[in-house]
Amino acid sequence: MHTSEISSQPAHGRVTAASSNRLIMLAIVIVLVGSCQGRAQSADSHVDVGAHYSALVLGDPGQARSGAGGWFTYQLVRGIALDADVSVFSSENATGGRVSQALIGASLGWRGQRIGLFGKVRPGLVHFSNRFIAPGIVCIAIFPTPESCLVDSTNLALDVGGVFNLYPTRSSVLRVDVGNTAFRFGSHKPSADWTQHLQVNIGAGWRF
Repeated sequence: MHTSEISSQPAHGRVTAASSNRLIMLAIVIVLVGSCQGRAQSADSHVDVGAHYSALVLGDPGQARSGAGGWFTYQLVRGIALDADVSVFSSENATGGRVSQALIGASLGWRGQRIGLFGKVRPGLVHFSNRFIAPGIVCIAIFPTPESCLVDSTNLALDVGGVFNLYPTRSSVLRVDVGNTAFRFGSHKPSADWTQHLQVNIGAGWRF
């Protein structure tokens, strides 16, 4: 027998039709400007690929993890790119066990000859090898733990943040990636909340 409590949070505002239209128009302008710049700079490399060290601070269950992975970007137009990465945190003895994460989305910003500054939005999935009691759930200490108290093995993820690139040569890149990675534990439940986690990636790669 168990008791569960899931906290809910009220919506903080609405997006009106007028503001939505403005955002759409702004996005169109950004894409058009980026396309013009991209055609003018067609000699730029279009693919970056590399490896990184990753640090993930889990607010729930409250642990810092170290891991490794790889990243890939494909420049659609100058300053706008498809951005993806995969990271694995292999602490089997920690709560949640091994954590595997895959993200893919877009980055938008400024890219010069030596440096680049970008914002990023990347949805994806996070997988835990061991299930644990979900954040916000109060569960009676019995064994085995009731299924309704545990997080799903695979959950939705959303990474929002910034990227700094340094280009030492025409064919190499150093990348620092800092973001707020949110997990939605119990993604199949309408009442599931997002939890926020700091993640920092530092890596190096090649440009093609």
